[in-house]
Amino acid sequence: MSHSIGIINCLIIVVLFLLSACTSQPKVANTATSDFYSDMVQWSLQRGTGLSSEFPAGDVRSSYILRDSKDTANNSPIVLVLGGSEGGTLKSRTLAKAIIANGYSVASIAYHQAPGTPPYVKEIPIESIVKRIKDVSTDDKGNQRCVAILGVSKGAELALLIAAYTDFADATIAVVPSSVVWQSNQITLARNSSWRVNDEPLPFVEYPWFSRGMFAYLTKGPIEARALHEAGIENTKILEQASIPVERISKPVLLQGAKLDSVWQSHEMSQDIMERVNNKNPDHQFTLLSYELDHFLTLYEEPVDDALKFITETFDRNPRCKGN
Repeated sequence: MSHSIGIINCLIIVVLFLLSACTSQPKVANTATSDFYSDMVQWSLQRGTGLSSEFPAGDVRSSYILRDSKDTANNSPIVLVLGGSEGGTLKSRTLAKAIIANGYSVASIAYHQAPGTPPYVKEIPIESIVKRIKDVSTDDKGNQRCVAILGVSKGAELALLIAAYTDFADATIAVVPSSVVWQSNQITLARNSSWRVNDEPLPFVEYPWFSRGMFAYLTKGPIEARALHEAGIENTKILEQASIPVERISKPVLLQGAKLDSVWQSHEMSQDIMERVNNKNPDHQFTLLSYELDHFLTLYEEPVDDALKFITETFDRNPRCKGN
């Protein structure tokens, strides 16, 4: 009986795979990879300004695409926010206002599933995202502000990759992060990496097709994808190649793990990151904080306060950031 149930479950998963592969997807502009993100959407806040929408009142897009208004008189440090696999810009205005209240400018950048960006996190070149971050964080006089990149979930995976491969950010905050590069979130029979560096796809951990975790993901959505990620990371053969090379990061990093995470094992993967840097780079500047909370740490006061305290202390120790 159990064997028959297993076969039925496998057949159901195959059907769901095929349905997901055949579902029509939003079209994106056919632009060259090098300028894929030249019009990347973002919203931003500056000290002394408010949120200003580019779209008419009532337009559904106005909730996540807001004008980038640069404050030419203020060269304050800026916090760049990268959201997760839900796409678009991070919707947490609470987080944005908290950052502003601490004296920093803030901008959230969409890297997929928004106008002008791809529908999936599929071999996205991180250099294009860094270029957009540099554009947003440079004032009208051409001065580069001090930058903290705060990535949440899939955005934390991206933030750590940016820190590892570019050394651009003065501080990195990885909220419920991954320790490895994962397969693209376009679940089809074809497999692709989520990211590209130097025009080459990064090695990645595959999602196991025939598993209870995949069935849960396809039926319940990413909110219940922990079992899928736990099954994927059991493939130890690819872990070293797919691991984010965090030991290359020379700037301060804050990891925030959630012990009750149902999306993926962010607490355990944060511990894996700490173990890797402890073994490979004893002089690292990583800090790990874990919470008895779920995946959505930016909705809670304590993790947000801890992140802002880390940003402030990091900027205060950096002579380049003082007095801005």
